[in-house]
Amino acid sequence: MTDEVALEHAVDERASDWDELATRTAALPFVRPGWIRSWWEAFGHGDLAVLVARRDGRVTGVLPIQRVGGRVRLPANMESGAFELVAEDDRARGALVVGLYRLPSWSTELQFLDVNGGDLPVARREADAARRRRTERFVERSPYVPVVGGFDVFLENRSAKLVADVRRRRRRLAEEAGSVELVVSDGSEQLHALREAGYALEASGWKGEERTSIGARPAARRFYDAMTEWAAEEGILRLAFLRAGGRDVAFQLGIESDNVYYFCKGGYDVEYHRFAPGKLLVHDMLERAFELRLRSFEFLGDAEAWKLDWTDAVRERRALETFDRSIRGSAAWAAERYGRPVAKRARLKTALLAARRGLARVRR
Repeated sequence: MTDEVALEHAVDERASDWDELATRTAALPFVRPGWIRSWWEAFGHGDLAVLVARRDGRVTGVLPIQRVGGRVRLPANMESGAFELVAEDDRARGALVVGLYRLPSWSTELQFLDVNGGDLPVARREADAARRRRTERFVERSPYVPVVGGFDVFLENRSAKLVADVRRRRRRLAEEAGSVELVVSDGSEQLHALREAGYALEASGWKGEERTSIGARPAARRFYDAMTEWAAEEGILRLAFLRAGGRDVAFQLGIESDNVYYFCKGGYDVEYHRFAPGKLLVHDMLERAFELRLRSFEFLGDAEAWKLDWTDAVRERRALETFDRSIRGSAAWAAERYGRPVAKRARLKTALLAARRGLARVRR
């Protein structure tokens, strides 16, 4: 017997049951109603709704979706960190996916799903059962640090060059500034002032110059303002600063939920670039994670080199898109199935030609 599934548009009315289920199942903070509402007010378009699974009148699963024309997607983008279905078990998860594929849509996309989680296998299986064509694409590989053992042992397994560099730069920063300390706030006091100080550090350097910082993007600013208000109320917000001689020189905006720290955004004062304050802050926040015996430190985003200095472990996330067999759905599937590889090969060919030209110039 499957759970009953209904599509509900009064999202706020379902928030209490949704949040209770998310808490009970230790769901990602990125799929809780407070996060989704903050995201929707900043980035949403079309209609926001939730699929709700029930068993004997009890809510067992929730899946927020956005509907735009004939397309259905998850309310998520690169600010979202990750995504998953809020479900108490595989039965509820399967019911949600079946309900999703029964909605009238020529395209349905589930993005930012962990390849090692329970959602992708169920979504693939039910797509095939519903005779929906499907494609999958890589989204990102997000590094993380499993918090196991002591911090000293963790450092012993890191590059000796990395550890020596951190110690050298901290010593030099302390010599110049007089003191170096880690300050972490949950935003329960002076949230606005701390957030603004963090935004300023995040905008320092190339992000500010290229206008990719939070403050330079109105939608991102609306999202992070609303999200930090919600997270502070929930007690899961972490605003971390590396303070040198009383001056904030590096910043992390994070979420700490169910004994996991999620590093969402960060930056540092470019005037202190020679001391690598961002690297020092990562070290200190990792040390804090070990001291608090958290389960993991999640870098989020893709596997950039500076993150891989600290860990070899990654979480691969993928997007699964399915298409109905209408003319529009079939055309979109064909374009995605055959057009994307062609475009990828064309980009690769262009890059190889450019590399060969560059090598030829070097040889001359």
